[in-house]
Amino acid sequence: MIDLLIGQASVPLINFMVKAPEVFKTANFEGQGTPLNMMFAFIQRIFQDGHQLADEIHSMCAVTLIMAILEHLGGGIQDSLHQINHFYISEMKLAETSHYKNMLIQGIMMNLWYDQNTTISSLETHGSLDYVFSFIISNIEN
Repeated sequence: MIDLLIGQASVPLINFMVKAPEVFKTANFEGQGTPLNMMFAFIQRIFQDGHQLADEIHSMCAVTLIMAILEHLGGGIQDSLHQINHFYISEMKLAETSHYKNMLIQGIMMNLWYDQNTTISSLETHGSLDYVFSFIISNIEN
């Protein structure tokens, strides 16, 4: 049922990040980990559901959550950039519409703004640095 309400389910998660960012990063729920770890599992699920539904708009909710993580949690999430880039690169390879690809690239560019060195290192590790920058250069007008 939550698959039908992803947008609505995302709102309280973003509110939690906005109102208590330090708690969001450090709280630990026994057996489930931190809210940040649970958020990444939720994001993974949204992407999987988006593929099963063949619905990139559904998957865009996951991108919005990732962007909210960077925007609202601030410092201390550099360790998560590699996982975030993994989500973006995996989705870029499967994305069909230019709107979705551009949203994913916007997310990668937010990562670059947040921490350029870690993001570039991560993209190199993924073997995607050239791919990402070629896409950006070829789509400057968009």
